[in-house]
Amino acid sequence: MSQKFVDVALPIPVHSEFCYELPEKTSIEEISPGVRVLVPFGKKKEIGFITKITEKPAVAQPKKIIKIIDKEPVITDCLFKLAEFIKNTYNCSSGESLNCMFPVSIKSKWNQDLCGQEITIKQPKISEQKIPKAIKYYLKNGLYSTFVIDGFNYSERIDFYINLIAYTINFGECILILPEILQIDEISSILKNNFGELLGIWHSKLSDTEKYLTWLNAKNGRIKIIVGTRWAVFLPFKNLKLLIIEEEGDYAYKNSQKPFYDATTVALQHLKLHNGIAVFGGDLMSLNSFYRVGKNEFKIIKQKRKKTEEKKMPKIEIIELTEQKYPITNYLKKEIEEKIAKNETS
Repeated sequence: MSQKFVDVALPIPVHSEFCYELPEKTSIEEISPGVRVLVPFGKKKEIGFITKITEKPAVAQPKKIIKIIDKEPVITDCLFKLAEFIKNTYNCSSGESLNCMFPVSIKSKWNQDLCGQEITIKQPKISEQKIPKAIKYYLKNGLYSTFVIDGFNYSERIDFYINLIAYTINFGECILILPEILQIDEISSILKNNFGELLGIWHSKLSDTEKYLTWLNAKNGRIKIIVGTRWAVFLPFKNLKLLIIEEEGDYAYKNSQKPFYDATTVALQHLKLHNGIAVFGGDLMSLNSFYRVGKNEFKIIKQKRKKTEEKKMPKIEIIELTEQKYPITNYLKKEIEEKIAKNETS
């Protein structure tokens, strides 16, 4: 066999990739872009992602790969494109952008029995009349768009999401993103009742085995729906058609370490690659969505209510604070005391 060489992206802040030689007796069929490898790097060993296979080395004497970690790629062609977007938008290296999708620290836990077992498929009931015609149009025609739902309370939004997911899985896969891990248990139990083993969970508290198998099952089409935190935006679905972000203005969607990505921005880019639709929901529309609705970049879906159901807006008064010595004004103190006296909450 002729010598083969690969370019490897390492999760370090260096804007270049590194050339390595394949181990002896390694066939070309055993490797492909997206597979993780253990390589020597200076005096250390690093895990990186193969990005390219070549017959000509980029350096005179490339070092040999120590170990091939994955049996199949963990990064798809679509995710490579998304990583390039993150690299250019958030000023990081290719290795750093790939590492934020699927950290190199996740151990390979290949289990043929678990990856190959039969799954139970539930056929959920759909209240199709609750799904707006505009959303149906974009899904049926495979067009990208973004919708913001407004005027829905929490239980109405969850009901809307369930119906929308049930409708969308006829066209492709779905991701529902929540700001906090604590919210996932409640929502996932509701979704599990409706979708059975088509549903997967994704967040940082899962074990390496759970992460690895969930990732591969999403990549290979064994699960169709994921509910998770902002990290779920990277799940390697082949035909992602719906991505819902609940409480889309929550600060939890901004990654607090490099790369400092915004999950809502990354979600839109991911959907553009699949010609899917995004749905943003929450108690309060974010300023960004409000602006983009006004510019006709996002479409708005309002909850229709009868006049008897419409809530009156609360009375708002502006209080002059320059003459106040304490954060709680006399007016606010009086109102709180009246509520306490009536045994009411405020």
